[in-house]
Amino acid sequence: RDWWRTGQHTEFGELKLFQQASYFACHELAHMAQIKRLAKANETFYKEK
Repeated sequence: RDWWRTGQHTEFGELKLFQQASYFACHELAHMAQIKRLAKANETFYKEK
């Protein structure tokens, strides 16, 4: 029931808690993919030196 509670987001207006949680989950997965790519590139860079 609490997942359906609403709040006011400064950019997106009224959002339900489940919408905000879903957004953050996807957003963090995108950052994890970026971190993995950077770590792999960094590893290759240091192996070549």
